[in-house]
Amino acid sequence: MSDITMNTFDNVGKKWTENDIRLLKINYTTNNLSVYNISIILKRTMYGILCKLKSINLINTIENANGYEEYMELREKEKETLNEIKNNILKSDYLENNLSIDELVAKYDLPKKNILKQLFSYNILKEEDKKIYDELITNKENKSEKMYLDIQELKKELLEIKTEIKEFKNAFNQLIGILTKK
Repeated sequence: MSDITMNTFDNVGKKWTENDIRLLKINYTTNNLSVYNISIILKRTMYGILCKLKSINLINTIENANGYEEYMELREKEKETLNEIKNNILKSDYLENNLSIDELVAKYDLPKKNILKQLFSYNILKEEDKKIYDELITNKENKSEKMYLDIQELKKELLEIKTEIKEFKNAFNQLIGILTKK
């Protein structure tokens, strides 16, 4: 089985250059390399390679690609490895490159709460950022919890009112019955 960790994924998400496409064509048609091997050379995901092969009409369907079976075997491992690399880069940006939360938000184009939750899950939040996390996440969760409890209390009160209305209606109907008999 192939070792997916050989791929650095440096070009994931980047625009395909003319040179990338030329290398893809040569390696797929002339060198007859698999999608996996090309992904390592071009530092992209196997799925990215498959999609590009299809978009430039070198294959009709991704299932017909050279190395599709290998892709199917390795795709989950590839996702895990890619996520691990991305997470390590985020950790490095935060701890070693000392990027602020706002700089991380700008770089990764993610909401502040997502960045904070991720850093919190790694247990690496700096003290000053723990305060932001508490304000943004914990207080929001507390507000959500309080809102949920308030809604439950309102439901309970509405049920009591409904019951009281039924009791009043029954008593009123009994009174009408008594008054109309006489």
